[in-house]
Amino acid sequence: MLRKISTITFTLSALVCSACSGQGGSGANDAGSQETGRVQLAVGSNLATSSVTRVTFSIGPGNGTTFAPIIGQLSPAEPGGWSGYLTGIPAGRLRTIDVTGYDLNGTPVLRGGANLDVSPQGITTITVLLQPVSPPSNTVVSTPVVQSLSVSPALVAPGAQAVLSATATATESLAYSWQASCGTLSTPTMPSTLWTAPNVSDGRCEISFTAATADGSTTVSAMVKVQQDVSLRDIAGQRLVNYWLDPPPGYTVPSVLAMPAPDVGVLPAPSAILETAPGSWVTFPGGHTATDGSFVQGTFDSAGSFVIPGVPGGAYVLSFLDASGLRWLVDGNSSAIDLGYDLLGRATTSAPRSFTMLKLTFHGLFAWRQSVAELEASSSSANVWAEVPTAGQILDTNTDAQVLMPWLAPLSLITPTDTLWLHQLTPMSNLSGLTYLGAVRWAALEGLTLVEGGSSSVDVPMSGLFLTGSLPVSWDPTQFEVHLSNMAPASRLLAGVVPAHRVSVLASPYGSTATGPQLAGGSAELARLDLAAGAGPLTLTQPLAYGQFLPSWWKEIREVRYAAAVAYRSPGSTSGIVEVSQLGSRSAMPATSSLNPVVTPPQAFRINGSSALADLAAPVTLTPTLSWTPPLLGAPSFYVLEISQLYAGSDGITVATPVVRYITRSTHVDLPPGSLSAGAVYFARLTAVVTSAALDSAPLRRSAIEAYADALTGTFTP
Repeated sequence: MLRKISTITFTLSALVCSACSGQGGSGANDAGSQETGRVQLAVGSNLATSSVTRVTFSIGPGNGTTFAPIIGQLSPAEPGGWSGYLTGIPAGRLRTIDVTGYDLNGTPVLRGGANLDVSPQGITTITVLLQPVSPPSNTVVSTPVVQSLSVSPALVAPGAQAVLSATATATESLAYSWQASCGTLSTPTMPSTLWTAPNVSDGRCEISFTAATADGSTTVSAMVKVQQDVSLRDIAGQRLVNYWLDPPPGYTVPSVLAMPAPDVGVLPAPSAILETAPGSWVTFPGGHTATDGSFVQGTFDSAGSFVIPGVPGGAYVLSFLDASGLRWLVDGNSSAIDLGYDLLGRATTSAPRSFTMLKLTFHGLFAWRQSVAELEASSSSANVWAEVPTAGQILDTNTDAQVLMPWLAPLSLITPTDTLWLHQLTPMSNLSGLTYLGAVRWAALEGLTLVEGGSSSVDVPMSGLFLTGSLPVSWDPTQFEVHLSNMAPASRLLAGVVPAHRVSVLASPYGSTATGPQLAGGSAELARLDLAAGAGPLTLTQPLAYGQFLPSWWKEIREVRYAAAVAYRSPGSTSGIVEVSQLGSRSAMPATSSLNPVVTPPQAFRINGSSALADLAAPVTLTPTLSWTPPLLGAPSFYVLEISQLYAGSDGITVATPVVRYITRSTHVDLPPGSLSAGAVYFARLTAVVTSAALDSAPLRRSAIEAYADALTGTFTP
């Protein structure tokens, strides 16, 4: 007789905690205890389960103290299974769990069950393998059927114990065996055994259970994660927006108003996810605490607060959506999270719904030069940042002009107390004959009342500026260009689309604060020098001069950057798009240091082991591993991995929509389930960032003063 062998691999987790106690031995208190535990339930089947559209569970007291059955529904998980993180389960031994899978018509087609020990204030992991409710009459069971495998408790101190249990059935007598790649097993030939964790802080251990008869055997494997940790804790936080306003007249101290973010009433609360083994994730759902002290899963409270209960200590990944549908993933360790962000302007600003026609009549412009001179408009309290359209409206040498500006910006939100700044940049030359743009004229308009969708005429008397600003330049562009091979796929580079090298002086209210509104919405540009690719070193004996006109709370920032244009085109589209890969830095003025890279792009960027700097012809997995090595220069504070989907819009033009943004200090990430869609086309941007921002406690609050270096990938498809 042929011996038939089947092997099924599942990834369960046993988190090893150095600060936990009293969690060895039996792993659970008597059922009479009022304490509760948590169960991470995974459901799978070694049969085809494509017909299953819904899976339910019911947890009962078994032989312990009675409690009402706990009934619920599981969520789909990869690959082809179902899972759930269940809280508030009364602790005790031999609790029963029954699981049923239903087809599209609501008919039960698969069923399974098991007994499990629920550890008080701990986590029990269990996998239940479903079998057909009505197996075909000609089915011959020649090998054992493993019904379940559980680990209790799943949070174990180094050197402490957990109970491993499995159930199996067969038509013949069964033999059992356990094997472990680390730790020790007390009774490895019994259906249940104690496993003693090794005295290590981190690592993974594979535990396998085999049920065998004379006709064959079935093996179920579990990856056990050994992690130095602390006991379960709650992660609490708040999502507030800090609105940075112009200070009142006579004051230079920032005026900051904190309010719950507009999306807290519509978006789900964040969750914490842990990768317990490669490709296996545990989700800890978030919610808020009600006034009666109960936990309400899934939503923020009205003040923007949230809590994620029962998360094991140590590292986790914070997962949440923003209003655009972008999924954020942030590596975290803290129990207190500020999930807020900063914006310039009043909380009353909002996206415009119609054009506001504005006729600007300028007087006293510096003699105009078409195609090179520029006019900019800024109003920080109304969050207005725009370049005034001058093409065809201002002729060469004109000093007076009328400009029609159909402005799709929140001009209706400009109030009589706001200031609308307008300034002119014009070509200038230093003593060496080097040409750059600098601010030479300005105007400050106050007392305006503009109506969205209407029209207004505004007189703009421009005044001359003293060239008090000074930008020293000691610059070797070749120090940037040598890193081009790590910035983008060579086959996708476009020459001459964007200026290769640029140094500029930007101005923004509070722009140099450690954490603040960054360059939210935009910034005023006071000076700019562009150089073409291949330019040699440049050291100016005379700094570039420019005009200054903004109040003291506006801070000047020097930005230097090298840019490469990268072409993408989605299948079925009529035209492509251009993304820009950048390497640069922003420094608070006055900045006298040489214009050299602070950090360079990550190296050896790979997706599932294949180079990411080329289009991947073979499909990747839905949960790929993206890895890289640190930059050649600089020590990143963290990396930002952004994955965008390419598709053809209704007009046939390629559209790129970010779908995942992952912030991490690691040099590799495993994307969790639900991040990508099968058959879609993606590319990724990986940015090394050097900043003073606090990733652990406030991941979305950033400073404008930072360095960055991008690496763009080719396309890939799951």
